[in-house]
Amino acid sequence: MSVFGVLNGLFLLSFLASAILQWNDPDPLQWIFIYSMAALCSYRAIKTVTPLLTLAVLFVCIVTAARLFSTIETEGVDYSAMMNSFSMASNSIEELREFGGLLLIAFWMTCLLVRHYFLSVSRTDSESSGA
Repeated sequence: MSVFGVLNGLFLLSFLASAILQWNDPDPLQWIFIYSMAALCSYRAIKTVTPLLTLAVLFVCIVTAARLFSTIETEGVDYSAMMNSFSMASNSIEELREFGGLLLIAFWMTCLLVRHYFLSVSRTDSESSGA
């Protein structure tokens, strides 16, 4: 199995786990949807990338992250509590965690799109040189 395959599998499992864990969130449906769509993109990337779906998920993540970033209050936040506890210590910590999740999804969707681009370029090059 390739390095990409291992990484994709790890992201797929983490997105699925994140979607399941959102049931205890104050606004679960939005986050379940986002993590489920990211998991679907990772699953589809096992065989082929669906660029439109991946772009849509990336776009939703960027817009949601920008909206969330504008509302996060970071003054007086205990950043160690962000990783030391799974409980919702404060609204700011919850929003920082959500922001981090969106950044991870955006990062992986970008990786999937870059991989798709390079695979399609190499396929085009091999087809044109073989003709």
